[in-house]
Amino acid sequence: MAHRTRSFLLGREKEEKINLCEFIESYLSSWKENLKKEGISLLINIKGENFPWIGKRDDLKEIIHNLIQNARESMEEKGEIVVSLEKRKKYYLLRIKDTGEGMNREIRKRIFTPFFTTKGEGRGWGLVKIKRIIEEYGGKIKFVSKHKKGTEFLIYLPAEQEKQSPV
Repeated sequence: MAHRTRSFLLGREKEEKINLCEFIESYLSSWKENLKKEGISLLINIKGENFPWIGKRDDLKEIIHNLIQNARESMEEKGEIVVSLEKRKKYYLLRIKDTGEGMNREIRKRIFTPFFTTKGEGRGWGLVKIKRIIEEYGGKIKFVSKHKKGTEFLIYLPAEQEKQSPV
């Protein structure tokens, strides 16, 4: 909380050139062991070695953290989360797929609505916030979810320095 307050008051970190492959592997390594203790496998499938991207590390952490946490909470017991990254023409495609509960039609319709949550303790800002962050970079976020079968989020981030819509 202190970090977020400081960032808000002093201004956010500056954009920098980030190797998405290294960043995602490094960030997810901290999740892997904790998820394993909960009976959840975290698989990472990155198709490349150096995917340069201009952005803020905190923004990437926010996106990945929120989606991994949501995937984790969607599983009652054991399950699997698969994170994949690949380059497609002018954008990077980051996929986060889980074997959790999935979403019914009503939830799918409201997923990016402020204050909408399916969690007792949630505030309904997580997906709204990461959607805004992704769109600020000229990207898109989509999802596919089947009730009782899991959910997959697809995040498209521009590979080019110009911020343009990839899809």
